[in-house]
Amino acid sequence: MPLTDFSAITDSALAKGYTVAWDGDANDLYFEYGEGVAYMPGTIKDFRVERQTAFEDQTTQLNHMMHIVGKAKDKNGDTWYYIKNSWGHYSNPLGGFIWMREDYFKMRTLAVIVNKNAIPFGIRRKLGL
Repeated sequence: MPLTDFSAITDSALAKGYTVAWDGDANDLYFEYGEGVAYMPGTIKDFRVERQTAFEDQTTQLNHMMHIVGKAKDKNGDTWYYIKNSWGHYSNPLGGFIWMREDYFKMRTLAVIVNKNAIPFGIRRKLGL
């Protein structure tokens, strides 16, 4: 699935009031759970290429599942997803939640699970749903 569709499905689900199951990599150096943030350093020029390379060289691994419950934009215009972790409300200063910047989402997400009604119509049609 194209990365643009992958992101559109997540954003559509949240906009329609659905939540999203997130499956991806939580062992990255920039998944700073104790600080409540996950982000990618620097600028990524081509997410499609870098994402594929990270998957093939196992820089990105499937090792954790969490629950996306919201999103927001910061003062710089960056999108952040608000995510509930399963490690307990006492496990970090944000009560078990983490803010994941969109660049981390694009690089380290391997799967999302959503209600099919949350998927934009054009993508549902392409998928035969």
